[in-house]
Amino acid sequence: MSPLLALLATSPLHAETLPPGAVIDEALSATVSKEGLDAIGGLASSLVPGDLPVDDIAQSVDLLVCEPGIWMSNIRVDMALSYLDITPVSTGAEDEARLDIEAGLDIAINDPVDRFSLLLDYCLGDSDCPGYVEPFPVTVRTSLSMKILEDAEGNPTMDATLGELSYELGLDASNDLKLDCGIQTLEEVLGYLGISLYDFVFDLAVGQLDSTLGDLTAELEPAIEDAFAAASYSDEVELLDGVSLSVQLFPSAVRSSDTGLQLVFGGALDAPASECVAAYDPGGFQATESALPEPTGAAHLEAALADEFANQALYALWRSGLLCYDLDDLQGLSLDTSLLGLLAGDAFDTLFEEAAPITMSTRPRKSPVAVYGGESDIGVAVEDLGLDIYAEIDGRSARVLGLDLGLDLGVDLDFDDSTGELGVLINLDPERFDVGVGANEYAPGTDPDIAENFAGVFDSFVGPLIDGLVGDSLAFALPAFEGVGLTDLDIHPEGEYGDWLGLDAIIGETTYGLEGGLGCDEDGNITGCESGGCGGGCSSAGGRSRVMLFLFPLALAFVRRRRR
Repeated sequence: MSPLLALLATSPLHAETLPPGAVIDEALSATVSKEGLDAIGGLASSLVPGDLPVDDIAQSVDLLVCEPGIWMSNIRVDMALSYLDITPVSTGAEDEARLDIEAGLDIAINDPVDRFSLLLDYCLGDSDCPGYVEPFPVTVRTSLSMKILEDAEGNPTMDATLGELSYELGLDASNDLKLDCGIQTLEEVLGYLGISLYDFVFDLAVGQLDSTLGDLTAELEPAIEDAFAAASYSDEVELLDGVSLSVQLFPSAVRSSDTGLQLVFGGALDAPASECVAAYDPGGFQATESALPEPTGAAHLEAALADEFANQALYALWRSGLLCYDLDDLQGLSLDTSLLGLLAGDAFDTLFEEAAPITMSTRPRKSPVAVYGGESDIGVAVEDLGLDIYAEIDGRSARVLGLDLGLDLGVDLDFDDSTGELGVLINLDPERFDVGVGANEYAPGTDPDIAENFAGVFDSFVGPLIDGLVGDSLAFALPAFEGVGLTDLDIHPEGEYGDWLGLDAIIGETTYGLEGGLGCDEDGNITGCESGGCGGGCSSAGGRSRVMLFLFPLALAFVRRRRR
């Protein structure tokens, strides 16, 4: 038994056989901790638009004989985010979560250098009073509720609802309003006409908040719903040799607690059955019953991948015939019986006085199995991979040699915090192969030599066969939004039996997603998309792009794959 399967056998899990394409309700999860939400909030200045020009405004009273009032132009409102606090609130429900949001803003109206124009007409005269308003604090509060519902077709979908906005203005108009005229006298004169200069400035600040924050909240709800609509993924993914993998992924639960906000996704993977493995197909894959690990709050973002989902993927690939090969050449080089000499010396020379063509065929009798907790981040145990070598003997094609292979593949995830690239590295160590000789009627007695020499010729013909399982080396370009992304990633087994793959990440300011990576050009368009992983938006682009920062943890789950 391979070390990986031995490790799996020590786990006291209840296993059952799930049929092809079975839905796994808890395939993977992603939890943003309170500290992770704070990290996002600390970097969320791009949510606030900053320098806002305001249309000219006026307020007047029609007294028949005259029309006293206030006319204001060249108005500019500056907003800066001082803090953003996002607090998860426990709802006690599996399909509903809530976040309480409090933001602190510093608002100023113009400044001593660039003053607004204020014309006051009070019938007895008029005054030109250019001025500005010193920065004053504003506290904004709201809540965000997320709930999983079913659409008209019965598919799960996310409904996001923002609560009413409330805010407190720390504006003291009598001290913060700076005008180049006798403000108190003007306030008294205008007061007789039912006009308050202080209220006028107060209403200007409130009106601008209503407009700006109203736009922001109007963008946030559909942006969240659109993101979850994109998370409900269903498509056919083309594999090698025309084989298609059916992929389904959908949100199955959303929860909030003091620990953080958790999103759980269900999924199903399937592929058409191939005749080459039909005789060995047990009718499903072995699934282990194990609870989703509780978030610890130790990292900003905690993701967990069930070994059930990984094993369903491996079973679907195996069932599709992706490991079935008939080879007569390797990378353009013809195969011949000299390969037998590398395995068994001159034992086959009496059969083949001169080198003759050979064909190799695989018989994958068992689906590979994923195991967490070995020497690599993810172990893939391959058992009973039959390898038959055929050549022409006495005018007919005959099986010259039949091998039974067992091997442990190591898959390691390598995160580069300078580029944001997550590399998938494959470890194929020939020393960890288990080689058995199942058929060898033409050179009996050479089985030990064949098993011993196999590792030495591994790179010649077994490597390309394994590539059918793992493909080329992969790399994922993780997205960064407004200079915010992953800065550290730790990978380890989780759960009571170590059957969940945990990925703990820290969120912070990144060097990728800026110059040379994903970023924003002067028109507000995302740059650097050539390497994949594009998502989110740019602060200068307006629209929904600003609120994508809230969706950053979710967006990490849906990056595009590319091959090196």
